[in-house]
Amino acid sequence: MRFFGTHVGQAIKRLIIACIQCCLKLFYFLPINDRRILLSSFEGDQYSDNPRCMSEYLAARYGQELELVWGFRHPKNFRDVPGITPIRYYSPRWFYYALTAAVFISNTIFPRLMPKRKGQFSLNTWHGGGAYKQVGPEANRLSEAERRSQYKYLQKTDLYLSSSERFTHYALRQDLGYQGAVLNCGMPRNDLFFSPERIARASEKVRQALGLKGYVVLYAPTYRGMIIRGYKTNHHFPYEQALASLRERFGESVSILKRAHNGCVMADSSPEEVIDVSDWPNMQELLCAADMLITDYSSSIWDFALLGRPCLLYQNDLEAYERERGICTPVDQWPGISCRCDEELLDAIRALDERACAERAREHLRACGSYEAGTATEQACQRVMAHIEGKLDKT
Repeated sequence: MRFFGTHVGQAIKRLIIACIQCCLKLFYFLPINDRRILLSSFEGDQYSDNPRCMSEYLAARYGQELELVWGFRHPKNFRDVPGITPIRYYSPRWFYYALTAAVFISNTIFPRLMPKRKGQFSLNTWHGGGAYKQVGPEANRLSEAERRSQYKYLQKTDLYLSSSERFTHYALRQDLGYQGAVLNCGMPRNDLFFSPERIARASEKVRQALGLKGYVVLYAPTYRGMIIRGYKTNHHFPYEQALASLRERFGESVSILKRAHNGCVMADSSPEEVIDVSDWPNMQELLCAADMLITDYSSSIWDFALLGRPCLLYQNDLEAYERERGICTPVDQWPGISCRCDEELLDAIRALDERACAERAREHLRACGSYEAGTATEQACQRVMAHIEGKLDKT
């Protein structure tokens, strides 16, 4: 609501949050269930990303030993997911599980309304690797009071996962101001990129479901400004010219998939040959199926670099984006080829050197100090189980 964007509105919002937090403390007499884990992905929007990888690993290996509870905005959509208990995000039931869970796992900043009791363990996987655009309170252009409040709450996180040395420095320490423990393991969602068999299965799954043949390009721009659910984005992109250049370079059998950032809707017009895959639940599967990624400032370029495939950066608003959002690593050090206008993009497609792109990706991962090794899920889950088993040993 616009009112809560004003100074008075922000003050009232902080007061409401403080009152709710005080009320929740009245329920601290409830015992913590040492086998209960509360998870969420993109604030209840999805069953996806790093928390899903960890959830599936824990369910497969520990089965009935653990209670895996997921918070969703629409829990009915996930009631058939095996091994989990879906509940409504921010409902009274969600607060009960938040008060009594031994472990929290999320891929975004934990909501300030979430209680954090002594003995509870919070693990944040985050949802992007590398260090490209700014993240956290500074990037969201919050008020000074809001930033202080968010920075203070960030310190309640017990463990962050990191994909690289550069991510730890820029995203965790500098942007988020987090000074706590970090597990240098990579991102669980990227483990599949270290298995040729899993890559092939994921690619075949997407291509069969969408009827894709030949060369596949995934166009996946990030959002602008603040994320507002249902916000319609209308990025300019030269679809018809890009298709023509792709066919000139790779032959007639070419497909473009377009994917909006989580929470957004792509409202741009595109030819029938372009397939909207914004509802596809697993971004990593789409990356496996793509021969080329075209994005702008999305951290998906980090994931795609692990595949060593060509990435083009369509950045026709670079100055404005850098001014409004902020850039960590200079664009010329990113693993993709920066294109500042339509003609540069089309030229880059026609002159694409796939070997040079693969080498550029490898050098970028090396320069960033990548921690990705295909074992992130196992390492992160081992830390969770170490906490749980330690608590159980004391009972």
